[in-house]
Amino acid sequence: MQEKTSLRKPMNQERQKFCLSNNIFSVSSEILYQLPVNSTLLERSEIFFAGEETSEYGVVHIRKGDYLKVASRVIKISEVIRTLEILKNDLPHTLIFVSDGEIGESEKNQIREAIDGEKKTTSVKFFDSTYPVVDETLVHDLMRCAQLLITSNSTFSLSAGLLNVRSDKKVLIPILFFGESDQELNAIFRNLAIFAIMDEEYPNSNLILLSCE
Repeated sequence: MQEKTSLRKPMNQERQKFCLSNNIFSVSSEILYQLPVNSTLLERSEIFFAGEETSEYGVVHIRKGDYLKVASRVIKISEVIRTLEILKNDLPHTLIFVSDGEIGESEKNQIREAIDGEKKTTSVKFFDSTYPVVDETLVHDLMRCAQLLITSNSTFSLSAGLLNVRSDKKVLIPILFFGESDQELNAIFRNLAIFAIMDEEYPNSNLILLSCE
């Protein structure tokens, strides 16, 4: 008689230890070779930049849609806006917001006000659920080629940050990726950081800057 094997889901601490010890987020040149950016600059320019080819842009990923019903933590637009206010004089010429839900008009106005820097004017574009459907592969490629990427706590934008092909990239991710019930797993994402943006007004929404090595 065959003995049954007991299967169980690994605990958060076990998952944390495994990910940290195996450097789970390490991206080698071989991985980049196997996962190239498939779209062309022209294809992305026609959709996101009205046909103007440019590499001087940033992307902000906002999770909405069904994600709001299942996430243990949701990054609020107010948290993103606070970070934009800190960075407003160092933003790229164009900043694109992508979301799987609708970004409200009041939120858009708050975003525009937040990035109204003194040194230069940054144009803002929004591609949310009110915009005609854009292929997700193109959106991912757009983020992979961005000069600045602010991710949500989402593997969609996180993977784009890890696979970003630019040598001058700056990628910011939420330092609290999960809710309070998954504090051990948050350590995995903190391990990606070299520096964090100190934000006293929003102590629970600090963002971290990924290594650009």
